[in-house]
Amino acid sequence: MDHEADYRALTRDGDYVWIRDVVHVVRRADGSVDALVGFMFDITERKQAEDARFGGEEFVLLLPATDADAARNVAERCRKLLQHKEIPHARSGVGRAVTVSMGVGTIVPGAQDDRNVFLDRVDRRLYQAKSAGRDRICDTET
Repeated sequence: MDHEADYRALTRDGDYVWIRDVVHVVRRADGSVDALVGFMFDITERKQAEDARFGGEEFVLLLPATDADAARNVAERCRKLLQHKEIPHARSGVGRAVTVSMGVGTIVPGAQDDRNVFLDRVDRRLYQAKSAGRDRICDTET
């Protein structure tokens, strides 16, 4: 079975680096394993950017092979499931229960695309959802 995993490794100097290990299983016609083809990538810079970018109350759902309609449906399902749980939020100045506001975006990345531009666009949508009254989903920019 193919797999991807991220690892944190300690360097000789006492620092840490992040490695993404991607392994593809090559199979024979009968389905038996012929070989493993693997790649390791240094993703330290990406991990550091993620740590700086997302706060304690923000998270990202990455949904491979998901178009805009499906992404919106997943977001709406998450919102409704959380609403159904009715988790008390006694210290909120907005409402009595925990809610979720989401910015939704999709992209089929090309060589010319900048991930930071995409993240900024989705982040603006998140804040549009919050400013529209919270417990909202925004998948277009206004």
